[in-house]
Amino acid sequence: MEALPVSQEESTFIFTDGEDKELQTRTGKKLAACRRKLPNIFGCRIKMNVNTCSITSPPGVNLINTNCSAAHTRQALCCKMSVEYDKFIESQKKWFCHVDDDNYVILPSLLGLLSSYHHSQDVYLGRPSLDHAIEAAERVKSDGSVSVKFWFATGGAGFCISRGLALKMSPWASLGNFISTAEKIRLPDDCTIGYIIEALLEVTLTHTHLFHSHLENLQKLPTDTVLEQVQDGALPPLPRDQLVPELGLN
Repeated sequence: MEALPVSQEESTFIFTDGEDKELQTRTGKKLAACRRKLPNIFGCRIKMNVNTCSITSPPGVNLINTNCSAAHTRQALCCKMSVEYDKFIESQKKWFCHVDDDNYVILPSLLGLLSSYHHSQDVYLGRPSLDHAIEAAERVKSDGSVSVKFWFATGGAGFCISRGLALKMSPWASLGNFISTAEKIRLPDDCTIGYIIEALLEVTLTHTHLFHSHLENLQKLPTDTVLEQVQDGALPPLPRDQLVPELGLN
């Protein structure tokens, strides 16, 4: 068990595709100045929208320009994930948790989940989008004549990786190696994460139903359990007594 602080500055990194001229026009300030004006609601839901600067996240949040393409291609996605991984290793943080910017994170639930593990352990937490392992040609350990099966946590629902495991990923993920690994197996970023961890490092994905993506019908999620989840996409309406005051969500 590992005690995790509820409040910790500079623990959030938001990755953008480039300097947003529209953002600068709306605010009259550069991204760094916009960052300093973000409201402090750490411990509640986080909603990130880098296009409008309505990023509700802790003070000290890091805005990173990945210089990757804004396209939703395998190459662009892997470029961004490569930067995310390198920034995490550089940060010396204990947990690498990836979340898309159109989702909500319920931090008390996330911290409670992570407290069940230790960052030095091999921990890969997330939710698959498929009900079966995927199969890919093995082009890292062999010439591609054999295939390998592995599970991966869908990026749309978010996932967390312990620092101990992330460090072991380094030969295939650090300093641009993530992009080359993805090209060898010809799969997108979240699949490549799963490939490195399950197929190469032989660490099993820990499936959790506390992460949710846009692929799910969240209207079926009981409203009295919404705040028990770790990550949510489009949420069902909440009773007024369960609204988060700082955001006024309904």
